[in-house]
Amino acid sequence: MTLKRLKTIAVVMPLAGVIVLEITRFYVIGLVSWEKRLALDLVLVAAIVVFTAVIFKFLDDMHERLVRQNDELRALHTAGLDISGDLSLDVVLKKVVERARSLVGARYGALSVVDHDQKISSFVTAGISHEQREAIGAPPMGRGLLGIVLRQGQRLRLDDLGRHPESHGFPANHPPMRSLLAVPIPCKGPFLGNLYLTEKENAPRFTEEDEETLVRFAVQAGLAIDNAYLHEQVADLAVAQERLRIAHEMHDG
Repeated sequence: MTLKRLKTIAVVMPLAGVIVLEITRFYVIGLVSWEKRLALDLVLVAAIVVFTAVIFKFLDDMHERLVRQNDELRALHTAGLDISGDLSLDVVLKKVVERARSLVGARYGALSVVDHDQKISSFVTAGISHEQREAIGAPPMGRGLLGIVLRQGQRLRLDDLGRHPESHGFPANHPPMRSLLAVPIPCKGPFLGNLYLTEKENAPRFTEEDEETLVRFAVQAGLAIDNAYLHEQVADLAVAQERLRIAHEMHDG
């Protein structure tokens, strides 16, 4: 409703200005020839059209930003509920990648987690079918471009990832990818992670706004990873305590 009111004001104000200008011109300048009057009116109408177009463009852009922010808040809220639920880590991470890919507008998305032994503990994708993933083979090991994000903690936003000096190409059966947006996942546990999107849809490149959005989803992924690690630690502690109790009972017996 507010946006409609602003658009109405954007139309009414120039018209009111025209009326005021006509009255002022009549009393100050007096009557002029119709040729001069027509020329002045044409200039005024052109100025009004340009002014209105600029205002409408500004309002439309503001409306799109508000809609995107609202969608992002809903997606982040849902991700937070998933983390606090009983879903497995891979299911939660899969949902994070799917929501980030949908919101930013990317064709493909992926998330990888590496443990303290430099082994991939989780790798989830979005936008690629199960058959395609099987045909590609083993998941990336965090070398090349992904290593920059994974181990150096740098963000990457590239128009053409193939032109980067650290790019090592794609394995067989890998879909072609050009634009890249990748951010590290902040984890407090003994893990490293990265979240990345490729192939921006309806645009040649990812924007700075896309990058900030992906960073917020990476934070949610980091919370999920840390939460799963803490649950695992608690479970291990419970098992150790139970073994210690049994050992004490056997010793007492």
